[in-house]
Amino acid sequence: MPEKLGEKEKRYKEEFNLSEELASQMSVSENADLFEEIVEEFDTGPTLVASTLEQHLARIENEGLDTSGITDDSLKEIFSLVSKNEISKDALPEILEAVGSGSEVQEAVEELGVRKMDSGEVERIVKETVENKRDLIDERGKKSIDALMGLVMKEVGGKADGQTVHKLLEEKVDEIVS
Repeated sequence: MPEKLGEKEKRYKEEFNLSEELASQMSVSENADLFEEIVEEFDTGPTLVASTLEQHLARIENEGLDTSGITDDSLKEIFSLVSKNEISKDALPEILEAVGSGSEVQEAVEELGVRKMDSGEVERIVKETVENKRDLIDERGKKSIDALMGLVMKEVGGKADGQTVHKLLEEKVDEIVS
């Protein structure tokens, strides 16, 4: 017996910890089965998967860009790369646009240059930025993290996860202000 809409929405909120809005969207989506497959198969957050399927793809279509090249298999390949930590979730919109326009997933990743930097390289960039902006840190303390975050993310260009960069910056700034 098929699951009722209200039951599915409730299950999505409880089982996948989706927001009210995303659970509601996913429960009536043509992508609901794909959502469950991807979440089950890959170690990526359900919220990321749901927002990609329901919001990022809709945004691309609303901008008049082609999404015909974005197949279930290409989405699975993209989430596989995210789960293996080979690409940052921040690069998803760019990759989706390229795949929608006809590129293969791996081709898009290479052409866009969004394969993740190794952690040592990210740490080096964070350390360098903190050293170069010591005056900002002395002046603002922990409030300097947002400005530093912008500088680092500009340099890494989608090749590092924002949460990772933020954590590294907090650690480095704490060492200075403590």
